[in-house]
Amino acid sequence: MSDSVTPVVNENGSDDEKDEEQVTSTNQKKEDAKVEKELDRVTDRVDDEEMGAESIGNALSAINDKRHLDESKRKAEQAALANVKIRKEDVDFIVQELELPRSKAEKTLRQHHGDVLATLKALVNA
Repeated sequence: MSDSVTPVVNENGSDDEKDEEQVTSTNQKKEDAKVEKELDRVTDRVDDEEMGAESIGNALSAINDKRHLDESKRKAEQAALANVKIRKEDVDFIVQELELPRSKAEKTLRQHHGDVLATLKALVNA
């Protein structure tokens, strides 16, 4: 006895074809939905990038404005500190007693308008 499989044929062979068409149609709908999602995501990304470029431009302008303002303030402070008269003996004293670099001692002494006592307090408490 041979074991052979005989195909089942319906009187209406179109039922199998209809089932196959439905599966194909369902798969096609799923594929179309995926493509639509991908397209939406790409479109959203382009919109975000365009808005992002404008926002980035504004942010960079704000940063540059702030940088220029800070630089102007720093230069004005340096000019004001350069006009403060300090004594060399006071700077030497601070450098020897606190073992600081001369530039730090001079800057702090200028910030305190040449007041040695206020400068020493500020440097010790810092």
